Amino acid sequence: MDRPAGTCQSGSVSSTIDAYVTSLASATTGRPTRRTPRLLQEARDHLEDAALAGQARGLSRHQAEIEAVSAFGAVEQVAPAYRAALGLTRVRTAAISLLFIVILQPLVWAGWGYAEGEPTATGPGLVLNDLIEFIGIAYLVACPITLAACSAALRGPERTIMVIRIFGGLALLTGASVMVLALGLNALAPQPVDLLFTTVVTILPMSATLTMSTRGLRLISP
Repeated sequence: MDRPAGTCQSGSVSSTIDAYVTSLASATTGRPTRRTPRLLQEARDHLEDAALAGQARGLSRHQAEIEAVSAFGAVEQVAPAYRAALGLTRVRTAAISLLFIVILQPLVWAGWGYAEGEPTATGPGLVLNDLIEFIGIAYLVACPITLAACSAALRGPERTIMVIRIFGGLALLTGASVMVLALGLNALAPQPVDLLFTTVVTILPMSATLTMSTRGLRLISP
């Protein structure tokens, strides 16, 4: 059951810092969470340090917390930067995951007996196979650029949003393209691959990266 705003789990009145961090979590992630993200924990630590400094100057605990929260900034002002930082983390995670998937795909399919040895398809099937290989190679080149851009983006919120949009979109495009082409190749192959195998090896991993990228993009949506 939801507890009243401004109370902690024990039922006592929560501190100003508790209420502020709860509001920031809601504005950042879309809902209050028990496992506060690392960035929100850092915000709490900063506020606690500021409150202790206020107490050291002779303020009461309540007054010190109010001063710390006021100096930190209103939730409406602070939340966009936190949302962008969390979105960047999700896009970076999606980029790294997609890199491993792209590297492992040929090895897994080779072990299954379709990527190497006898041709898996002729005509349109070979074209789709070439497209998948091209997309994989292109992403291997683009991924280091993505990770470098994610690191550089931490220097400013405007740059962070731009990087999320560009490289989150790149991850979406790459994952969706490989999924569609893999299904098409499966349908056109002389001996169609078991759809379950295609789903486990390609569709599910790519879907996971699409989900991460989408969540990252949603965090910067107006």
